[in-house]
Amino acid sequence: MRKPTYTVGYGKPPKYSRFKPGQSGNPKGRPKGAREFSVELAEEMKQMISVTEGGRTRKVSKQRAMIKALFAKALRGDCKAAQLIVGHSKLFTGRAELPPRELEQFDQLILEDYARRNKRGGK
Repeated sequence: MRKPTYTVGYGKPPKYSRFKPGQSGNPKGRPKGAREFSVELAEEMKQMISVTEGGRTRKVSKQRAMIKALFAKALRGDCKAAQLIVGHSKLFTGRAELPPRELEQFDQLILEDYARRNKRGGK
């Protein structure tokens, strides 16, 4: 019996169990021509469908129809739909928060009093 030329162990399988040159490690893997989910989804969202709006039928993309349906639900009082719209509008408008507003006089006095007390107590 011959001795192996190297030590068999973790990360070093025996020669007889290794993949042969040109043999794939996953022979039943993704078939050629299979497309990614994101590509399929984008293609499906671009397809046009007929939508009746205000008594008129017109063609819009599935994506546009879904947005219209989401807005309709939000306008009927569906809080989840409204929350989803507001959350996504923040992503696409680049404004994640409300614009700053003027403080009322009472609030300004509270902040000034806090700053005055904090300066005295901190030194």
